[in-house]
Amino acid sequence: MYNIMIDTGVAKYTVDNLGPQGSQAFVEISGEGCIVFNDIGDKKLGINTQTWGVCITYRDHVWVFRYDGQGELKIKFNSSINSLDMNVVNGTVEELTL
Repeated sequence: MYNIMIDTGVAKYTVDNLGPQGSQAFVEISGEGCIVFNDIGDKKLGINTQTWGVCITYRDHVWVFRYDGQGELKIKFNSSINSLDMNVVNGTVEELTL
């Protein structure tokens, strides 16, 4: 199980336990694009060793959030540089180079 909290500076959202592997969720940041969350289940991407994962995409960046047990991640949209600041509470985040 996991919980991802997103603060866009205008609104706050929570994405948790999307469901079966392959499920998706989207958070629109007004005028800046969309953050896409893909539940990848136990599929391995990157070098992280935790069992479960969520792939996070924003613009041309891709991260994998991996966790065992209860994963928790806080994301804040940084409007001054149009990027995502990630604070991992339980788990790991790795940015992938595609």
